[in-house]
Amino acid sequence: MAKEPFVVDLFFGEYFGGHTGEMERPEEYPERVKPEIRPMGTKGSEIYSRPKAFPHPLDEEENIEEYRTDAGFRVMVLRPTKDIPEFPEEKFKRTIGYQMNEDLEEKIAGLQEEIDGLEKEKGTAEKKADDLREEREEWEKKEAAKSSSSSGIECDDCGSTNPKSRWKDNDGYCPSCSDVALEDAI
Repeated sequence: MAKEPFVVDLFFGEYFGGHTGEMERPEEYPERVKPEIRPMGTKGSEIYSRPKAFPHPLDEEENIEEYRTDAGFRVMVLRPTKDIPEFPEEKFKRTIGYQMNEDLEEKIAGLQEEIDGLEKEKGTAEKKADDLREEREEWEKKEAAKSSSSSGIECDDCGSTNPKSRWKDNDGYCPSCSDVALEDAI
């Protein structure tokens, strides 16, 4: 089990290695720290080189996160933010952490657009469903009126209802207006 946490540098990837446990406090920013790290060597025999203080003063709560795995391995992540002193925004935008977050923000924006489109489609579909329900209710009322008036046939032109026998007595036309034929009304 490692005694010191492994540092993951999400600034520019130059400070991957073991944290010594020391935190330098810069005189000009006493509320911030610069963790001391033993950067990994490039040769197998040089696992760690001499410790170096991280070059930027970090806020312990905003810029440094420590995790522990189930196996007891500790990882310290150094995250860039815009509010680091003497760290210009153009430099911040070139960091690994910013680029990772920017990709996530683009994905989130894309998903939000997709959600908005689906909500619009849902609204259109709900309106269409309401229109169809109203149309069906009107049709059912008309059908109910036709079947309930079994004692008579309704004229589509004048709206009067007369028994079939009266239609036949009027030569197959509406007994009230004589404009609609019996075949057309049924």
